[in-house]
Amino acid sequence: MPILTPFTPTGKIDKTNLLRHLDLLESSGVRQVLVNGTTGEFFSLLPEERKEVHKIVRKHFKRNVLFQAGADSLALTLQLACWAQDNGADAVMTLPPYYMAKVPDDALVDYFNNIAAKISIPLILYNFPKHTQNPLTPDLLARIDHFGIKDSAADLSMIPATPKYYVGGDDKILNAHNSGAYGFVSARANAFPELFGKMDRAIAAGKSEDAREIQIIISTVKKHLSGPNGIAMIKYALSKKLTGYPLIVRSPLVGMDDEQIQALSVFLNEFCCDNIL
Repeated sequence: MPILTPFTPTGKIDKTNLLRHLDLLESSGVRQVLVNGTTGEFFSLLPEERKEVHKIVRKHFKRNVLFQAGADSLALTLQLACWAQDNGADAVMTLPPYYMAKVPDDALVDYFNNIAAKISIPLILYNFPKHTQNPLTPDLLARIDHFGIKDSAADLSMIPATPKYYVGGDDKILNAHNSGAYGFVSARANAFPELFGKMDRAIAAGKSEDAREIQIIISTVKKHLSGPNGIAMIKYALSKKLTGYPLIVRSPLVGMDDEQIQALSVFLNEFCCDNIL
């Protein structure tokens, strides 16, 4: 699960609320968390802040901790990946380069294999072509030394091409499982860990009818907590469980306006209380 990064009113990492959130996730049965993912606003964190978040999570969360090391240069990505390994990360996840679009295939293969050669813990690739403009493909995966892939494009054709496929699309969790996926990664699980835990258990137990019903609920949640304000929406939903959890997002993200808050509040009150909370 890609954990949110809370901020204080002065813009610092909010350790108190990060710890409160970790307690909620652990008590809800979450088995692993990803720090510095898209949901964690890694793109607006300094490298030292990314390390700070990891240190807090690694010290407090007793289960698996994954570190997203992708940066805007191979040099920084390597530095962060090696640092994460030396500081207790159970796996490293990394994006492709995300400034130069349409990098040649050979260059992408070399980029990732450079990272794989420097670490001994699992390397999970992170496919997010919407932002990187460098999509991963089955042909590329066959040439990259990797443990698995988290696919925010939810391209299920890649499932046979990787040892472990984690789908990043909430509305495709069940379809991905039925197609051979290993697991899923959901930003909305930050606020609704019980719901996604139910889906995980239903799939593991082979309860297909239960899983179909839960998938409908998850898809409805996604519909209402998506878009340019998606991270702010998830923080707002979490604040309904953790009173006082900050709604602050860093630039270039913006918070919700009053109309959006009202609409989301209605959804949470009318739908989620009966189905999720």
